[in-house]
Amino acid sequence: MSRDQLSELKAHTDPVLRDTESESFFPFRNCVVKVTADGIQGMKYEELQNVSVWKSHIIQRNFSPHSDPDSFMFADFIRNVSAGDRDRELSFITALGYMCHTYTSGDVAVAVIAYDEAVNDGKSMNGGTGKGIIGQAIAHMRNVCPIDGKSYGEDNHFQWNDITDETQIVHVDDPNKKFTLNRLFNLISGGLNIQRKHKGSLKKELSDSPKWYIASNVMLEAGDSSSDRRQHILTFSNYYSSRLNQGTGKPVTDTHGCKFYEGWNPEQWTAFDTYMMNCVICYLKMGLKKHTSPTIAISHIASRTSSDFFDWVQYAGIEAGSTYPDGELLKKYKDLTEDTSIEARTFNRYLREYAKFSGLKMERIGAGKKTLLFSKVIE
Repeated sequence: MSRDQLSELKAHTDPVLRDTESESFFPFRNCVVKVTADGIQGMKYEELQNVSVWKSHIIQRNFSPHSDPDSFMFADFIRNVSAGDRDRELSFITALGYMCHTYTSGDVAVAVIAYDEAVNDGKSMNGGTGKGIIGQAIAHMRNVCPIDGKSYGEDNHFQWNDITDETQIVHVDDPNKKFTLNRLFNLISGGLNIQRKHKGSLKKELSDSPKWYIASNVMLEAGDSSSDRRQHILTFSNYYSSRLNQGTGKPVTDTHGCKFYEGWNPEQWTAFDTYMMNCVICYLKMGLKKHTSPTIAISHIASRTSSDFFDWVQYAGIEAGSTYPDGELLKKYKDLTEDTSIEARTFNRYLREYAKFSGLKMERIGAGKKTLLFSKVIE
């Protein structure tokens, strides 16, 4: 095209359809669905006056609401990975709703991190629990940019190169041990600002920045303890992986009678779509509902302390109501582990990590603040 021809092209000025704090929009082939805390409402494209839609955001199937999505296999899958625990199930449901609702505000900007409940040596996992199925579920509703976490490197300035203006979710799969969450927190809570090779930089306001789903087989380093509020942890039970260990080659397929997402008929897709949008309703009503798994709490302690401390503290008898003169626990630790090189400052940091993930509060009391008190945290 010549410069003169280009100058005659009409400039595109219509805003792009985006979620708001209280509304979420899902463009299908036959309609646009608006989701609020009050329910689901179908709209014709003609009703979107002076608003455009990214082609990559259009879900390539038709939609009509399903009457009973909770009886569908995907709902059963969520119940299974939640081990039948309703509070744990709600952490999955609201996380799905959070990721499908593409509006982000600073007070709830988190990375959704998927771990296995069964952890080896306190730090690594075998997989096969269904974390990838959640990632695929999001990709069937939103524009997802997949990132191979195994190739992550701190010195790679273009590792987010595939993220575009159309990206709604970034899915980091199986990050390696170099991957640390603190390097992500500015992107998660401060808006997108990345460098891309041969593409220029990409900057987006927080409200329009992509959300993050990280499916990990290792416990991720998170920097300091204040970073925990930037994480929403999903703990997958061993419902499917235990069947894999028993010799079932395809536990999800064998359990539900088909491979997820492949070969589903229109009614099954409608049930899935309705379920996912009901998750958005749930999230808009109640926000993210956290659930702490005891095994993940133990894994966090193991990953943020030393192996000697981790082995010692499990039998140290520290519980709510316990008090200790300053230095007593450190002396006991050194006597039993012969770790004489540890400094008091490091040991106290380990104690704080243990207390936090054990539902305890550690504080200094008494004259000169020379007594340690552990008390139960009441939420």
